Amino acid sequence: MSTRSLSIAVCSLALLAGGCVSQGFYVQEGHTHTDFHDLAARANPTPVRIEPDYRQNGVPHPEGNAALQAEVARVLRASHVLVPQDSAPATLTVMLDDVYDAGRARSGGYLTGFTEGLVGFHINDDYVFTITFKDAGGQPRSGRYEHAIETVEGDQKPDSKWRAFETPNEAFAVVVKQATLDFLFDLQAVGDTDEPIMFVSPSDADHP
Repeated sequence: MSTRSLSIAVCSLALLAGGCVSQGFYVQEGHTHTDFHDLAARANPTPVRIEPDYRQNGVPHPEGNAALQAEVARVLRASHVLVPQDSAPATLTVMLDDVYDAGRARSGGYLTGFTEGLVGFHINDDYVFTITFKDAGGQPRSGRYEHAIETVEGDQKPDSKWRAFETPNEAFAVVVKQATLDFLFDLQAVGDTDEPIMFVSPSDADHP
C-alpha cells in the first residue's frame, strides 16, 4: 500500500537527516456520496470472487493486493449486496492505481528531516479505481472512481477540505470504502442488463 510505504520512506529520510518528524494523513472531502443506507440490501447477496490489482504509477505491486482485498471484502460484507466467496463464478475486479511523485517524496522528506520539521512538506497519493463486476456468462459492468490521500510532514498545514486520520491505514480504508460503495450504488441503479456498461464518477459539483 503506497501510503504506508511512502510515509515510511519519508520518515526514513527524515531520520537520516536528524530525526523523524510528525506526520498527518488526510482524506479529500467531497467524496462521501454513497453510504450503506443508500443501497438496497438483499436477503441473498450475490457471491463474488474478489480480484485485487494494486498498482503504483501504473506498475503492478502485488504486495498491496492483500490489503486492498481485505478492505473491499469488509465493505461487501456490510453492504448485503455482494458477498466475498473464493469459489464464486462471478468476479469483482478492483484495480487501484496509486499515482504519486516518488522523486518529490524523497527530496521533500529529506529536507523536512534535515530541518527537524521546520520546513513542512506534503504530497498527494491520487487513487484511481477501476472496478468491474462480471457474473457468470454476463457482460462486464465497470466503474472509474477517483480519490486522494494527502500526507503532511512537519510544519505544514493541510487544505481545509481534507479530513484528518491518525494512520495511513485508516485513511486508505476510507478511500477504498467510498469507491466500493459508489460502485455498488451505480451497479444497483442500472439493474439487470445484457449490455456492457462503464460508470464514470461525476464531479463533486454534481453532488450536494
